[in-house]
Amino acid sequence: MWLGNAYQWAGETRSVNMGKGGFEFAAVLQVPLSLSHHGYYYCDLYAGLLV
Repeated sequence: MWLGNAYQWAGETRSVNMGKGGFEFAAVLQVPLSLSHHGYYYCDLYAGLLV
């Protein structure tokens, strides 16, 4: 699993809203849609490079 050695939660979909410095990241309800349209594409595209 990508980042599995660094983060225990790697591979799990985020279940809480998060932000930093007054900037809110994608709302938890939008995460699955965002991943399906963007994240999975790039993870699949570059997964072979992360050895």
